[in-house]
Amino acid sequence: MAMLHPARISMLRRAAFAVRYLPPNLPNYWQTLLDFSCRDQLGSNGPIAIEDFRLIVENLQEMDVAAFKTDDQLIQELVGCKDCKGRPLGLILISKNCFECNSKLLLRKDCPAPVVIYDDNLGSLPGSHYHKYCKNRSCSFTQYYGYYTLHKSGASTAVYYRDSLDYFVSSRESVFSMKLLLCFKAEILIGQLSFKQYADLYNYIHKYVPGDSSR
Repeated sequence: MAMLHPARISMLRRAAFAVRYLPPNLPNYWQTLLDFSCRDQLGSNGPIAIEDFRLIVENLQEMDVAAFKTDDQLIQELVGCKDCKGRPLGLILISKNCFECNSKLLLRKDCPAPVVIYDDNLGSLPGSHYHKYCKNRSCSFTQYYGYYTLHKSGASTAVYYRDSLDYFVSSRESVFSMKLLLCFKAEILIGQLSFKQYADLYNYIHKYVPGDSSR
């Protein structure tokens, strides 16, 4: 079976993105689309003729409509998938960093915490929050997404960090995208909106009805 060169995969990914936004009657449409699609791969696998490129994209459009779905559409489908136990998958939050010791962190796979993720573009989505624990049994370090806990002298301390995070876990049930929090800050401080006004605006944009438990 012939293998598709990585450069061609990237080209098709960029082409599938661009055709959703470029109007077909744009002057030099196919050349513009080709230049964008091959922007990072020029010369990496030899040039591709514009007619060959056009034939590939048109065939892809005819045969595989799913390839041209937006990221938001695919995320909505992804969160609806089920895990091995039949639970909604949701968006996955898993920490990556260890701050306490050099021992390996193990992922606790059997008990993800269900959360609601509030996103600026996607609205409210179900999520699964996984945590990690230290392989060293004498260590009390537990790693969550965006924070970790230490248990010493009978007391538990939670330490938050923000580096390279897309989301902020505000409680055991609620998670906010960092972009949404930045918008929230701007609307409150600059736009002089109240919290209720911003909540009403968020609900209006994402077509949520107050009191509707299905959302």
